[in-house]
Amino acid sequence: MKSRFGNFQREEQGRARNLRVNGWLVLWFVLAVFSGGANGDEPAEEYKDVGGGVKYQAAGEYGLERLNRILTSELAEFSDFKIPFPGAKHAVSLYRVIYTTVVPEQSNRPVMVSGLIAVPQNIAGPLPVVSYQHGTVFSRTGVPSLPDESAETRLMNVSSELDVQWVVGVICLLVNSYEHYYGLPGLSQAAIKPQYWPAARDLYMNKITWTQAAELLPSKTRDLLQADFVAGGSTVGNQFFRQLQANEAYCWRAKTP
Repeated sequence: MKSRFGNFQREEQGRARNLRVNGWLVLWFVLAVFSGGANGDEPAEEYKDVGGGVKYQAAGEYGLERLNRILTSELAEFSDFKIPFPGAKHAVSLYRVIYTTVVPEQSNRPVMVSGLIAVPQNIAGPLPVVSYQHGTVFSRTGVPSLPDESAETRLMNVSSELDVQWVVGVICLLVNSYEHYYGLPGLSQAAIKPQYWPAARDLYMNKITWTQAAELLPSKTRDLLQADFVAGGSTVGNQFFRQLQANEAYCWRAKTP
């Protein structure tokens, strides 16, 4: 009994010591996050400067085991929607990026913000890009630059071969309507590749349905639009983008009685 009690006492002391150590680790983590600034205001000396106010630092990696856990058990905790995903093929290296932007509502006050770049390992050549901008969250730390605290960000290692196909139809309607209502003749032909222009025009003129147009149009916007238009090399295209910017809802304030 005495020996068993002694073992029990030593185990309890070990637990208490572990709690103290873990407590200090948690406290250190919290202090590190909040003293550094949850919006990306970490000490500049920890980052490599690449110019233009952009800096980055290595932020660890997600191995195959972690990536597959994200697609299974972590996904089940995040959502009740059941969908299987293929297993991960490549680990990813994570990089936290900080850069400067402004707050329009506060006279363009400059602020430092953060983002995340995840690069697959052991792959040569050009890679497709998944660009993700997070919506409103409850915590200042539940953001892409801290992926362990953002389930949505972790699930973005899951890419799709297709754009949302109706986006192609929206672009067809957008450029044709801007051509008509803003007096920009030739805009739709400058924007849309010749082989897809008739279907895009017929969709806008309500001569065919979206179901019919979808069979005639590409599934990706990059295949729909002309390279010169995307690069800003066409005169009418530049007029379109200026008008699009002028119509940006974020840049004007609506008032009601």
